[in-house]
Amino acid sequence: MPFGDAVSRFAVQRYRTRLFVARLSMGRIPTLQVINLALAIVGAWSIIYQLLRFLVPIRNVALGLTLAGVAALLIVAVLMWFRLARRPQDMFSAAARSEDRAELLRTAMREGMSQDFAYENLARLYAPIVCQVRQFLPAAKVDWPTDSEGNRCLVITIAPAEAQRLDKLITDIEGPRGADWRRRVSEFASGRQAFMTTMRRSASLANPFGDEAGANIVLARISSAPELTMSVNTATYGEIVRTCDSLVNEFAMFAGLASRSAFRKKPRPLLFDGADLLKVLPWRRQIHSWDDQDALLVAPRRRASGLGVSLALVDEKDGKAAAFVARRSANVGTYPDVLHVVPSGMMNARATTPHTAEDLAALPRLTMMSEFLEECFDVAELSGHSVGNFAKRVEEKADEFQVSDLEPVFTGLAVDLLNLRTEVCGVLDLTDRQAVIDAFNLSWEYTHTERLRRVDLTTSSPTVHRADFVQSGIGSIHLAAAWSKARRGAPT
Repeated sequence: MPFGDAVSRFAVQRYRTRLFVARLSMGRIPTLQVINLALAIVGAWSIIYQLLRFLVPIRNVALGLTLAGVAALLIVAVLMWFRLARRPQDMFSAAARSEDRAELLRTAMREGMSQDFAYENLARLYAPIVCQVRQFLPAAKVDWPTDSEGNRCLVITIAPAEAQRLDKLITDIEGPRGADWRRRVSEFASGRQAFMTTMRRSASLANPFGDEAGANIVLARISSAPELTMSVNTATYGEIVRTCDSLVNEFAMFAGLASRSAFRKKPRPLLFDGADLLKVLPWRRQIHSWDDQDALLVAPRRRASGLGVSLALVDEKDGKAAAFVARRSANVGTYPDVLHVVPSGMMNARATTPHTAEDLAALPRLTMMSEFLEECFDVAELSGHSVGNFAKRVEEKADEFQVSDLEPVFTGLAVDLLNLRTEVCGVLDLTDRQAVIDAFNLSWEYTHTERLRRVDLTTSSPTVHRADFVQSGIGSIHLAAAWSKARRGAPT
C-alpha cells in the first residue's frame, strides 16, 4: 500500500496520541509524580506571574494570576505529553506496579503479535539491511522466506554454498567483554525485566529458571568464505533478553496500539517508513545505534545477541516430507503462545572453564540433541545449567530413548528480525522411526491444549502465517524444505 512521508509523519503523531491515552488508562499515576506535578504547576505559576509583572505591567492582579495560571497549565500539559506520549518503554514500568496491570499489558501484547500490518512495517525497515547482509556474505545463500500468503516473514536464512558438517560452524570464542559492555547490556530495558518479574508472580506464568541468570553463547561474527563459520562469546540470559528479546515485547505493544484508534478502538492500522518507525520503537532504535548498519545482523558485538538452535524433525510418508511444530506455552520468557518447530532453545555455555576448540565444535550438536531429549521426551534434568559432564548425560539419555543413532544435519542459519537473534538450524530425520514419534511427550515449554502439528515441506510455500509463528521457526522450516528437496533431487 503506497504512502508518502507526510502520511508516515502523521502516523507518528497518531501513534503518540494512542500511547498517551493508553498510558493514562494504565492506572493512577504514582503519588510522588502527582506531588511533583502539583509543585511544578505552582512553581511555574509564580515564576510566570513575576515575569508578566516585569514585562507587561498589569494592574489587575487577578488577571495576571489567571494568565500566569493558564500559561503554567499549558507548560505542564506539554511536559506531560512529552513524558507520557514519547516514552513507550514506560508502559512496561507502569504495568509492573501490579499483577492486574501486567495481565492487561500481556493480553494487549498477545493481540498485537497477531497484527499482520505491523510485520509489514518492520519488513520495510529491514529491506535495505537484508541487502547489506547479502553483500557481507557473498559466498552464502541468503534468502528471505515468505509465508503462505506471499508476505515477507521477519527472518532471513543463511545457507552454506555446499553441504557442511555441523561441527565446522563455530571456530572461535572471543575474550571477555569490557566493563562498559557489561554495564550497557545489563542495564538496558529495565522496564521489561520489571514487567516480567511482576508477571511471574502468577502461578500460571511462573518460570522455574527465572529471567536473569544462566551463561549462554552469543554471536560475535558470521563469515561465509570458504565455509559458513562464526565466532562467539558468552553472556547471561538476562543480558540476552534485555538487548534482544525485549524488542519482541516492544513490537507487540506497538502493534497493539498502532492497530486501533485511541478513543473508539476501531481498526485503524498505521503505516510508517523506516526512520519514523524507529521513532516509536526506542529500544530498537537504540540497539540499531550500537552497531553499524552492515554489522547489525552479522557482527553484533555491542549487544548480547543470543545464539540458539532450531531443529526440524522431518518425517517422510508416501513421498511427502513434513516437519513437526507446536504452540509455545504462555510461561516461556520470549515468543509465548505462538507456533515453533520442535525442538528449539538457546545455546548454553555448559562450562565454567574456557572452551576448547573441540568443545566449540561439538556445542551445536550437543545443544540440538539435548533440546530434542528435553522437549520431546520431557527430560527435565537436561533443562538446567549443569557444569558436570553434560555431554555424557545427553549420550546416556539418547541411549535410554533409543535415539543415539540419530544425527542432526546442518541446514543453515536463521536470523530473526524481530529479536535480532540468530539460530543454528538443522534437521533430524525420523522417517521410519514411528516408535520414536509415538514416545513424544512435550515439555512445559509447549502448551498441552493443542496437538503436535505437521507442516508439509514438499509444497511450493509451507502453510505458515508469519503472525502465528516464531520467526526463526519459519526460517528453520524454509531450510528444512530446501534440504528435503535436495535429498529428493528436486530443484531448489
